[in-house]
Amino acid sequence: MDDTGEYECVAHNLLGAATAHAFVAVKGDPRGSRGSMVGEINGQEFGVAYLNTSVLQEDDNGATTIQSSINNIPPEVGPLMRILVVAIAPIYWVLAGQSGEVLNGYSLTRGNFRQESQVEFATGELLHLTQVARGLDRDGLLLLDVVVNGFIPEVLAVAQLQVQKYL
Repeated sequence: MDDTGEYECVAHNLLGAATAHAFVAVKGDPRGSRGSMVGEINGQEFGVAYLNTSVLQEDDNGATTIQSSINNIPPEVGPLMRILVVAIAPIYWVLAGQSGEVLNGYSLTRGNFRQESQVEFATGELLHLTQVARGLDRDGLLLLDVVVNGFIPEVLAVAQLQVQKYL
């Protein structure tokens, strides 16, 4: 990954010189992600939260485990964030395992995309999410920033939620 970048080739002979430029991208799957989340939920701005994801490969059975966390969420906004799995859904799409001709999001986009989503609750509240991916950093981590704005029903802050495994 450290060799990714722009290169220049200069050739000289008796007739003169020629220059060519090329961009080299080292192929490799992302090893996780990092980024930020900013925005406002229910009128409360929550500053900058930090997104981190790691991909763990199990050699013995070929399984992949993706672990994500969002840090630096204020206590008054935290309970409302529990239902926002959709905010990090693009990470799972980009980092999903590939099989045969079935591609993951990274193979399709090279990690550069913008996704806009809207969550509408039965009680009428709307939540807008914008996810912007900016490729991979030098460590092979997807750079992803998320902007969240809108409202979540307050009752969900205290509701018992069960999240099933994403397969």
